[in-house]
Amino acid sequence: MPQPGQNAATDMLPPPGPAAPSDFIRLSQFAQMNFIWPLRVSNGGFRSGNVSERMVPDMPRATNLRVESPALLQYDTESNIMVHALHGAPVVTHQKTYATQTEERQMNTPVIDMHSHVGNDPSNGMVDDADAYIRTMDTAGVDRAPVSCIFYGDVTRCNDTTAAFVAKNPDRFMGVAFVTPFYPEQAIAELERAFDVLGMVFLKVYPSYVRKPIDDEAYKPILQWCNDRSIIVKCHTEYMEGSNTYTDPDRFIDLAQTYTNIRWILAHSGNVREGQLRAVAAAQSSRNIYLETCSSWGDHGTIERLVEGAGEDRVLYGSDMPLLDARAQIGRIVTADISQEAKRKVLGLNAAELLGISV
Repeated sequence: MPQPGQNAATDMLPPPGPAAPSDFIRLSQFAQMNFIWPLRVSNGGFRSGNVSERMVPDMPRATNLRVESPALLQYDTESNIMVHALHGAPVVTHQKTYATQTEERQMNTPVIDMHSHVGNDPSNGMVDDADAYIRTMDTAGVDRAPVSCIFYGDVTRCNDTTAAFVAKNPDRFMGVAFVTPFYPEQAIAELERAFDVLGMVFLKVYPSYVRKPIDDEAYKPILQWCNDRSIIVKCHTEYMEGSNTYTDPDRFIDLAQTYTNIRWILAHSGNVREGQLRAVAAAQSSRNIYLETCSSWGDHGTIERLVEGAGEDRVLYGSDMPLLDARAQIGRIVTADISQEAKRKVLGLNAAELLGISV
């Protein structure tokens, strides 16, 4: 793990560019940026070094911002994004020094990414380079990531791919099983192999591949097996007007009442705002439904909406790495207008409790 003052992300920085003309960057521009985050982690160390802000072409570019001390990006969610230092030391960026606030908002928390992928599908930008994965995790401050492979149709290939990836770095990754009703006579045997032999920690399902809804008869044997074993099940969810409703969050209201031993994770929390509202309603209907944050659709206020609706104890951080950037997805939580304790829960404490792991 990089030590304070080391450059943990040199190979991920863009070429040096001219200094931004302003000391501050408006929060409204946040969604158009790609951050490299120095976050404080649970063991008291720091993943820090250079901080990069990669702008879209029509915005002033600020790159290669040297952090002269272990630092944490801190945000005023009402107005501006600001840079402050920990322990009273100044941060020097573009030869400008910002005084440390009297009260620092520090997050000393584990970060567990509950939505990450492995396997290779270059046509979709999906390349599971383990070294690059860990570099990004270190830069973003992610401690552990349960990962799944969902890209292959063979009955065993996805889970074998996941197990091989996890075996290379078992201290950072955990395996997530994947099965589909495409092979109904083999699905249960594959579940038993995935959990009893390969050591998977929960199940991912993706009904859109099957073109059948999650509450279709085809999924019943799989869900019953999971219910009998009290398995966590994560399912892609979305609701869009005019699109399919295979994973409409509304479907999980009855499912959660039928399969009461399953802890359900609604991946993407329905994606767009109407889907989010449906996901919140599902979570409010049952204590065994959790909402997960990653999305390429979430608008401003999404994290606040999920936490207020489902409760801070049942929202989980996810990135969709490497399809989406873990740093930006963490940024949505770090900058959310929720309490520091809620941020700590969403970033990792809730996941640790759900998975039954110590942090």
